[in-house]
Amino acid sequence: YWTAYFKANYPAEYMTAVLNCYKGNLEKVGNIVEECRRLKIPVLPPNINRSDLECIIDRTPDNTPAICFGLAAVKNVGAVATRPIIQARREGGPFSSVNELCRRVDLRGLNRRILESLIKVGALDILGKRGALLASTDRIMALANKEAHLRESGQTTMFDLFGQSVPTPLGDVALGEEQWEVSTREKLAWEKELLGAYLSENPISSMAYRTDIQAIASRDQIDPEMRDKRVTLVGQTSSVRNLMSRDGRNFAIASLELLGGPVDILIWTDVLKQTEGLWQDGKFVWVTGKVRVRGEELSISCEQAKEFRMPDDQQPPSSLGVSPDQYVEPKLAVTPDAYH
Repeated sequence: YWTAYFKANYPAEYMTAVLNCYKGNLEKVGNIVEECRRLKIPVLPPNINRSDLECIIDRTPDNTPAICFGLAAVKNVGAVATRPIIQARREGGPFSSVNELCRRVDLRGLNRRILESLIKVGALDILGKRGALLASTDRIMALANKEAHLRESGQTTMFDLFGQSVPTPLGDVALGEEQWEVSTREKLAWEKELLGAYLSENPISSMAYRTDIQAIASRDQIDPEMRDKRVTLVGQTSSVRNLMSRDGRNFAIASLELLGGPVDILIWTDVLKQTEGLWQDGKFVWVTGKVRVRGEELSISCEQAKEFRMPDDQQPPSSLGVSPDQYVEPKLAVTPDAYH
């Protein structure tokens, strides 16, 4: 009763506590973020100028209550590496550049893998583009190590001719604008891998609760009562198993990641031949097929499939992030009774 009361009356605070309880359990985190989305509570990606170690209550630019993802909740990171960043920010204010971050924070507990993980989930977006930051990780680590050695030796400042203490000059990290642009597809893949959920605004999450879009994007929209119903789903392929039937015919089972969890897609021989090359890890696809129920297991028997193009895969993008013809295709439309 107490948890129901808190969820009903203090939803942002309650969901923040739940996220912190399941920190590190990526599958649970994905389901919790999906529930936040259903409750219309924004979940913001990690941000070195706003995040704490754990998830906290924050606000969006339009003052809407939101949950800000914790730095220590990022896979491969942890509290030891990020605690000095938070302490330095509290003492000296937000960071305005990568160079300032290296000079103000003792980053010796932050190795290349940790730095790359923080960059990939957007924690350093305030300091530069992800592609440029990733291309500069070696220079960032080198500058951080130089600064750490100067602090240890007491040479962080030097005395000039006028008796004033000035910082010891160090080489800056220049983030070149010519570095590669990170695609929406890459960002989503990194967020899923390192956070357990898609946090960036993306076409799949925007479709999940739209009543005018006839496609399923959330796992909780499929249930056993939909047995033998024809449905259309859109999600990301996370794994594929190539198998052979008793009569020697090839078929495959693909795990399709939806918001809130995966569902197995059965691709039989004829469809597999027509869609060869489509079933690869990380690809976003449309799938149309019938719901199968065996015991407590749900799966989709694939009848048709095609690639789901992300906004930066095509020009020009529509205001919804994908072109209108991606949303409605009569042959693939979900039957109205599929939704109850």
